[in-house]
Amino acid sequence: MRRSTFLKYGLAGSAMLALGGVGLSLRKGPLAALPEGGLKALNPRQWSTLVAAASAIIGGSVDLPSAKDLNTAGMVDEILASLNPDLKDELCLVLNLLENPVAGAILDARPTPFSALSHDECVAAIEQWRGSRLPPRRAGIRALVALVNSAYWSRPETWSHMGYPGPLRFGGSQ
Repeated sequence: MRRSTFLKYGLAGSAMLALGGVGLSLRKGPLAALPEGGLKALNPRQWSTLVAAASAIIGGSVDLPSAKDLNTAGMVDEILASLNPDLKDELCLVLNLLENPVAGAILDARPTPFSALSHDECVAAIEQWRGSRLPPRRAGIRALVALVNSAYWSRPETWSHMGYPGPLRFGGSQ
């Protein structure tokens, strides 16, 4: 093959890959209903990703309320609003990357926005992040999982499932 032919095919292939990437990046998942009081730290796309992630992380059961029942995503949004702006931005970046279909296609062979995945696919995507060979991905998902778990398990509705009777009450009956 001549050099000019090789370059022509190489440029055409690169252009097709770039167009495919642009096309993937334009794919958007469904937007979750916004909380009553509005968002405090996240944009609607990040919120939708967080709602899907919280459901995948917590899951719920017959005995335990779901993340949605306890508005775990709303609590995480409030926590993020109170954080140092740099920390908030890093966690928002994790949500953006988790949602991004181009990153999903390249890193996990998943060309679908996270918020458009089924519950089981969301669980699998989070597990892929947890087992990633890239330390920033593992650290990012650990931070998100810890934040979601903290918001969920801090609710009084979950305490009895952990055997925690609640905080002591001073000056009154217990």
